[in-house]
Amino acid sequence: MKTDYNHAYNHAIAAHYAAYRPSLHSTILEKVLPEDPMFLKGLDVGCGTGYSTLALAKYCSNVIGIDPSQSMLDRATEYPNVKYVEGSGEEIPLPDDSIDIVTLAGSLFYINLNKAASEIRRVCRKEAVIIPYDFKIQLNETLALLGLDHQTTKKEYDHTVNFSGVDGFKEIVNKQDQINIECTGAQLAHLLLSDPNRYNRIAKKFETENPFRKLKESLIKSGNHFFVKANLFYSKYHLGEE
Repeated sequence: MKTDYNHAYNHAIAAHYAAYRPSLHSTILEKVLPEDPMFLKGLDVGCGTGYSTLALAKYCSNVIGIDPSQSMLDRATEYPNVKYVEGSGEEIPLPDDSIDIVTLAGSLFYINLNKAASEIRRVCRKEAVIIPYDFKIQLNETLALLGLDHQTTKKEYDHTVNFSGVDGFKEIVNKQDQINIECTGAQLAHLLLSDPNRYNRIAKKFETENPFRKLKESLIKSGNHFFVKANLFYSKYHLGEE
């Protein structure tokens, strides 16, 4: 049987990513923006299928979400004051001095920090708010139950990447928290299959390019009520002098 599932990755992973994401984006922004301020124009860098963009939309009159993956943008959720555009943090397709708040949800690790800082300074108005944040859902125990041990890559992902120490970014907040997430077997299966490395390993285990059904059935053998932990990482900056 053919075991190379790369051809199905982009659309399959985007589909699982869109099918279920816990509301951690909103949870984090509520911690960073507790006074419920309103901004004229927001930018969400690395928007994926729009979960982080919709979380930002609560605080803005208008929001633009950018992402380099057209597969993700094709599945992005429509919303009245939200627009999605193909782009990246290194090349933001927006004019100078046009943005009041920027969020980067789990995207800063994948782009050049200095280029992103330069582009954000270019597109933002004076005293704009910048919020890099991320979260890590602890799925190692679930993978172990499936007979799939945790694997590390050559360059281990860093959830804590932010703009601390970068010229022009004045740090206001830099914190880490942990919370519990409640989900069903189907939701947990979507979470597991929204990552390329996990998707590949699970697809090979169940010997199918579309392992969702078999994975869900395997999970709910032990019940259909799951709790997983999530580590939260978030920072807040104002553009200006240190």
